[in-house]
Amino acid sequence: MVTTRHSGTMNKNTILAFLFIALILILMPQYYKMIGLSGESDQVNKNTASNSAPEITSTPAASVEIDSAYSYTFAATDIDGETVVLSEVNTPSWLSFTPETGVLTGTPSTRDKGQHKVTLRASVGVASANQSFTVYVGRQGSEYDEHDEVAVTVETNLFTAIVSSRGGGTLQSYTLNNYSLWDGGKVDLIDTTINGKNPMLAYRLGAELDTLTFNFTIDDYHDGEFLRVKTEPVTLTYRLSGGPEQINTTKSLTFYPDSYRIKIDADITGDIASAPEIFLIWSGGLPVTEKNEDDDKYYFEASLLQGGELFSISGSDGESVGQNSPDTRWVAVRTKYFTSALVAAHQQRRDGATSGHISSTNNDKRPQHSAQIGFDGGSAAADLYLGPLEYDRIADLGAGLEQTMTFGWGPLRPIGKGILWILTSLYEIIPNYGVLLIVFSILVKVVLHPLTRKSYKSTKEMQAIQPLVAELKNKHKGDSQKLNQETMKLYKEHGVNPLGGCLPMLLQMPILFSLFSVFRSTIEFRGAPFVLWITDLSQPDQLFNLPFTIPLLGWSTFNVLPILMGATMIYQQKTMSIQSPSQQKSFMYIMNGFFLIIFYTFPAGLNLYYTCFNALTILQQKYMVRPSPLSSTKPN
Repeated sequence: MVTTRHSGTMNKNTILAFLFIALILILMPQYYKMIGLSGESDQVNKNTASNSAPEITSTPAASVEIDSAYSYTFAATDIDGETVVLSEVNTPSWLSFTPETGVLTGTPSTRDKGQHKVTLRASVGVASANQSFTVYVGRQGSEYDEHDEVAVTVETNLFTAIVSSRGGGTLQSYTLNNYSLWDGGKVDLIDTTINGKNPMLAYRLGAELDTLTFNFTIDDYHDGEFLRVKTEPVTLTYRLSGGPEQINTTKSLTFYPDSYRIKIDADITGDIASAPEIFLIWSGGLPVTEKNEDDDKYYFEASLLQGGELFSISGSDGESVGQNSPDTRWVAVRTKYFTSALVAAHQQRRDGATSGHISSTNNDKRPQHSAQIGFDGGSAAADLYLGPLEYDRIADLGAGLEQTMTFGWGPLRPIGKGILWILTSLYEIIPNYGVLLIVFSILVKVVLHPLTRKSYKSTKEMQAIQPLVAELKNKHKGDSQKLNQETMKLYKEHGVNPLGGCLPMLLQMPILFSLFSVFRSTIEFRGAPFVLWITDLSQPDQLFNLPFTIPLLGWSTFNVLPILMGATMIYQQKTMSIQSPSQQKSFMYIMNGFFLIIFYTFPAGLNLYYTCFNALTILQQKYMVRPSPLSSTKPN
């Protein structure tokens, strides 16, 4: 057991306590942001303090014929009965907006063919709500829509998808075979609650012709047919031809038995334009898949890699990023555990995507993200990855898509990747992540053992010379410069490093923060059980529900591991500071209380690791460290 001697001044342990408390206070806002307890309302400006945002009550028309008048009356109400001010944020040149009446009008010409983004705003004071929508200008093309919709079910070893001929091979359903919801159902990554059918992988031919609603013909397959892809890749081919533009377009989807990758190839010829474009589109975002919806929504994000630069947007309504660029690599939409990514292929005659765009909207306070990549020259080649955020599968795409994964902040990312690699590698030997965390805590303790031993030695030496330090303070009272010089001289004479006791703790903190990121958003730990009531290491270990909610904290469940972790911290601190003054002990208990509060809602895996690490530290203190006599450090 290590004992501590104190003078009447602030020593190393007191300083460390202050530093820990300061660190906690600094990190708490970020933590609350991460768990979704902070941040403004999706549609309300940050500056809104006491007023509610108005409610938009009107729905815009989504399309208009060329040379036909478009009209939409924008309307909103305020629950407080205050006057609502209407304004335009973004409108195309052929539309004009009258704020007094809220009327948006205009008549598009041939040069206005295509899709146009519109954003209108309703404000009450500093509170506001935006409405963002798209108006399509062109021929509505009923002459193309003479075919019946054909839906084919494709079953691979990893997922089951329903692929429709509407829009040229869109996904109506995409159910993962190996991932379940909390209620027992399978995860479906197509959100059909948005506008009925989510046009994922819809196919638009430039600004001349929107094919999102057209029924393509399909080669060799019939409506309701079941297609199994178990050993060899299988390709579905969709075609559309004719119309006044005299187009001839083909889009093929290739499915693989053991991959979440779908290969996409598209071609277009005809009179549609002198330089036809092809757009591959993901619209409507990904669905919520976790029981804790707020936690899941925190990770909702859209990303774009363009010109070698990564762009990302979260849930801000009306936010968008993207431009025409010959160096567009991919667009991606992700949630906490799953992602959809369109990755442009680079082949001969196909130089890759020439444009990319991501945007966000809010639907019932849920971030929704849309993404598209465009190709010039009448041809397109891309890969769709639609599945779990598994690092190896993402990295194997070779497009840098792993940049969208969460491994911690900045310099901590390599540590997070290393921890994930160690744990997933050991899982092949020990197929229980709870047991692996215990083994991992032992490995970390073994690696840090030389530094820990040195730390204890330094702590004892500092304790031993405290009487000599106290003598120097009395001798050089009022002369701080002389006191510092003599103190450093004393440290040097006795070979004492005043910072030596902090090194293992400093090395432990990056591991702890990295583990937090890994266990919070890495799909390998989603639903990973340990023992007894610990059925999901990525979530708090809830033993039972409390019959009440603890005020201020909001706790309504009894979680065992954070309490055990807190108990080990208190015991560890008690053994190291048994002779501490009562005031300093109070600081220690306050610090431990802060840790308990913050860790209470942390993933069970993180609390399991930290509890085991603390227990091993206690064993070190009790059995491996022997206090050295004071005389051994006194000068001759």
